[in-house]
Amino acid sequence: MLVKSASAEAFLDDWLTVFAACGIGELERLATTFGRWRGEILNYFDSRLTNGRTEGRNLIIKSVKRSGYGFRNFDNYRLRVLYRCN
Repeated sequence: MLVKSASAEAFLDDWLTVFAACGIGELERLATTFGRWRGEILNYFDSRLTNGRTEGRNLIIKSVKRSGYGFRNFDNYRLRVLYRCN
């Protein structure tokens, strides 16, 4: 089911209103954070793009870095990252 950007905007605004006034501190802070990121959240409904692929690559790079315990040769580190990202 594809959600149109206008209906997503209305839903987000309703959600923010309810959670901002709910009286639960954690949900109020969440509503504040989502309110700050409102434009970025709604951009998804126009472009259908996310940064999931980038976040996945960053996770792989961090994993390689942790498992290497400090590579002494940058070329070896680079090659291992490239190998794991394929």
